[in-house]
Amino acid sequence: MKLSTVLALAAIVAFTQAPVDGADLEEGPPEVILAKPVHGVLPATLRTIFGVTVGTASLSDVEKRLGKAAIQRTGRSADRSKSLCYKSALAGDDTVVLFEAGPLGGFQDITAVTIGSSSDFGRIATGCAVSSRVSRSTARIGGLRLGVQIDSVTPHLGVVLTPTEPGFYEVALERDRKRAARGGDEDVTVTTASGIKVHASAGVTTWFSVYYTEST
Repeated sequence: MKLSTVLALAAIVAFTQAPVDGADLEEGPPEVILAKPVHGVLPATLRTIFGVTVGTASLSDVEKRLGKAAIQRTGRSADRSKSLCYKSALAGDDTVVLFEAGPLGGFQDITAVTIGSSSDFGRIATGCAVSSRVSRSTARIGGLRLGVQIDSVTPHLGVVLTPTEPGFYEVALERDRKRAARGGDEDVTVTTASGIKVHASAGVTTWFSVYYTEST
């Protein structure tokens, strides 16, 4: 299956009703979120992997944790995200972890992370750095990992993953807050968008993305 019509996640996060026509990640993680947003923010525990927290960490923070990697451009949009990709060093383990820094993160702060298999990412996987820290068992967020039964892990996440179409489960959260403006101007409204998108085959997780952005 293909995600050929889907842009890179967090390049421009928008809750659209555009069709998703598959689960291949070759053009980067998916942006299209079909779940209706609910009020809130995804907690840091569900945005952190290998000590890197989506929404607060930077590309340089990722490299400090996992080592140097070549920056790739992912997605189909004009403002393609800067990404760092890592794959497992273990024989027979095809786990890939892709960190994205999109325009809402100034192309430096991490706006999304996606975990999947190398076959899901296609050409992107060929540019991944090998990391001894990445494996099928360690690449997990809040108990969510590749190969796990989706029904067994979702009750322990603390958020509700809603089936949106065959094979896809999502949670989308939004929150507005006021931020004091400089120079006596009116306060600025900052919108936080965060969530999780999971693809499962026969009830087994094949890849998942976590995102977090702020915009005014």
